[in-house]
Amino acid sequence: TVRDIKVINFVSAERHKRWEGTLQKKKIIKVWVAKNKANKVVGFCVARKAKLCNILGAIYVLPRYQGKGIGQKLAGVAFEWLGKKDIVVDVVKYNATAIVFYKKLGFKKIGATPKKDLYKLPSGKMLPEVRMVRKV
Repeated sequence: TVRDIKVINFVSAERHKRWEGTLQKKKIIKVWVAKNKANKVVGFCVARKAKLCNILGAIYVLPRYQGKGIGQKLAGVAFEWLGKKDIVVDVVKYNATAIVFYKKLGFKKIGATPKKDLYKLPSGKMLPEVRMVRKV
């Protein structure tokens, strides 16, 4: 709901600590940032190496910069770093634009995402996500 989004503290100490811990795992987790000519961050990509398959945590590009190939470039760098192993990504079911984007990158829907309390909204609801896989 709109209320869920409004009450999320995106800069909370807990989120900051979690990201700090994530970024310290440089051998298994990488973050790439895309900047415009004015050196402003316009997008980023997070990927993680895992035992069974690798994980594309997210690719975000500011709406104004979407459709310019930035997301594809970020994905390409991530795919190269992740190597020759299947890659999974979890996408909110109603984000049709993202699903089309990941399909163009070779991902296919394989089912619902396993539920984790980490993704619980303030209302107690979970984001409805679909898991997609890119076979290598």
